[in-house]
Order: sequence, then structure tokens, then C-alpha cells
Amino acid sequence: MPKKDWRDNLKFEIKKLEKGDTFYDFDGYKNHIIDFMTDENTHTKLVIYKFWSKYKQRWCYQCDPLGIVLYRICLLYEDTLPRKDRPKFYEMNGINPKGWVK
Repeated sequence: MPKKDWRDNLKFEIKKLEKGDTFYDFDGYKNHIIDFMTDENTHTKLVIYKFWSKYKQRWCYQCDPLGIVLYRICLLYEDTLPRKDRPKFYEMNGINPKGWVK
């Protein structure tokens, strides 16, 4: 019998991400969205989030482009976020799916 993985029970609802929402990443950390912002020069939408590092025993903070966060969510939650629904997920979050979703 195959060993159970922490990813086996992951579920994700297609929705517009908001402050306070959470998502897991490939490292197994639960990420908590703190805020969103837009870089005025490049008009890139950014997500600021935090996660508890069990190794460092402290909160760690990270800021990534929203498109990259959505892409990682799509890959990790591929069982509950089917390919056909991914363009809708990007559009709901204000990101053009072209180049991100095939």
C-alpha cells in the first residue's frame, strides 16, 4: 500500500483570492495572504503572504507576482482544479491566462 502524502487531501475552491485566504505550497507550508499590491512601474500584481517555518520557529514573509502564485496553486491542486477551469481562475483574479494556461 502506498504511503499517504500530505497532498492527498488538498482541496481548492476556484475563487478570487482575498486577504486572509490560505493556500499550500510544494514545501508543505500553509501560506496566509496578508495583502495585494501593484507595482506602479510594471503594473504587476503582487501577493504578500506569510508562513510559519517549523525549522526556524518564526513567521517568514514572502512577496511574489500573483500570476506565479496562481500557477503554483494550479500545479499543486491539479486534482481539484481541473485544466478546463484554470483560465476562469486566472481571469477571476485579474490575470490574463494567456501564457499561463494551455
